[in-house]
Amino acid sequence: MKKSLAVLAALSIAAAAFASGSNELVINSYMSDQAPKDVFQKLVDDFQKKNPDIKVTVNTTAHEQFKTLLPSWLTSKQAPDVVTWFAGYRMQAFAEKGLLEPINDVFPGGSFESEFPAAFKSSASYNGNVYFMPQSWYWWAVYYNKDVFAKLNLSIPKTADEFLAVCDKLKAA
Repeated sequence: MKKSLAVLAALSIAAAAFASGSNELVINSYMSDQAPKDVFQKLVDDFQKKNPDIKVTVNTTAHEQFKTLLPSWLTSKQAPDVVTWFAGYRMQAFAEKGLLEPINDVFPGGSFESEFPAAFKSSASYNGNVYFMPQSWYWWAVYYNKDVFAKLNLSIPKTADEFLAVCDKLKAA
């Protein structure tokens, strides 16, 4: 999967560069954690080694400032070629306004599902077009104390309603 992600990222960068007809590629990102920044920079470096005629500029902006600046970047005459952003409804607002280009054709396997779990597609798509490629995702989990559950005779919740009922019982205990 890591190799596919690297290939996908490089291809999306290449697609943006060639689509713009320019020898310069501008990427605006809000990545602030060093680990993802390092990985992304390695992808950019690898891309530039393979495409020395394309100059890649990565602009990193603090997350909160990025949220404010992104709409003005996308509506300016000098919009970046690639942006990192959140998928789902946050992306849809920009896709609805025609501020993003679909990336349906950048997947080496021919489709989004050939590279990522199908469940991710709905948050990366709008009106049948893919606009975002997952660069990272987080697995959220809720931990519980087995001893507390046993003491209070609670079962592990399987639905949102059951979860809220367990929370109420825990607060009351």
